[in-house]
Amino acid sequence: MIYVVNPYSPQEDHPTVDILEVRYLQVMRFVANNFGSGGKREWLYSPILHCHEMAKRFDLPTSFDFWQDYDRHMLHLSEELWILMMPGWKTSTGVRAEAGYMGRTLAKPIRFFMLDGTETKPELDDPISYWLLDVMREEADRT
Repeated sequence: MIYVVNPYSPQEDHPTVDILEVRYLQVMRFVANNFGSGGKREWLYSPILHCHEMAKRFDLPTSFDFWQDYDRHMLHLSEELWILMMPGWKTSTGVRAEAGYMGRTLAKPIRFFMLDGTETKPELDDPISYWLLDVMREEADRT
């Protein structure tokens, strides 16, 4: 199983609650487009795709703190992490925590994708990205 992570909760760059629905729909499209692309079926799991409607309908919190234990359990079950590089991915508390946990604690691969499904490497030219450089260096040292 591949764990797909992307920003979700409102942040400074997108402060409205409407962004939750937008990001939910974006990750849904990404998962749908990559579920069986190229003749190879990928088993993708997204906590946002799986839990957004439930949180909305039953008034559950949308904060990372509430979902962190659940997310870590699912990361343990996953073979690798795909970071969906949509606006806010570098500063997202959840993305940062899940990538750090997957890369540092579980020592599993991390890959990066644009919304259109193109695999890429992130631009790491700003100070906020140093956390990711550390995770990537530790992953490279293991291989």
